[in-house]
Amino acid sequence: MKRARELVEQLFQNINHEDLKIYGRIFSSWTDLAGTDLAAHSRILEIDRGIVFVGVDHPGWMQMISMRKARILSGIKKQYPSLEIRDLRFLLIDGVPEEELQKRFGAVQPEKTEAAQQETDSSEGAQEAKPPEDFKKKLEKLGKSIEKKWK
Repeated sequence: MKRARELVEQLFQNINHEDLKIYGRIFSSWTDLAGTDLAAHSRILEIDRGIVFVGVDHPGWMQMISMRKARILSGIKKQYPSLEIRDLRFLLIDGVPEEELQKRFGAVQPEKTEAAQQETDSSEGAQEAKPPEDFKKKLEKLGKSIEKKWK
């Protein structure tokens, strides 16, 4: 029977340390990949079998990040081809205790970048977060399209 020490040593010998570095880089580059506005309201929770699981703090931001999914996925594939990422999955984590996220994903709330923290700070005093202008325009266009269809 092997001792615990031997089992741990064997485990670490089988780990590709270069892959670990790359995984660390993708987590730390989330702001660059998603953009400052989205990164302030989301974070990578886990990468599993080519799928990046992203936690999002509000349904409105989940909609915004979903609209940019193709661009974000393309950026990840371009910057980290060895990870063979094939999909992004978004999970609403608003109201989920951090302990639950840690149990499921081993996720710890990362330090926010200065820009992301400023955005969060400025929105905390607001009554209601305002969607970006391009989102408003898309909603208006959708509304007009629906009106035409029902006339």
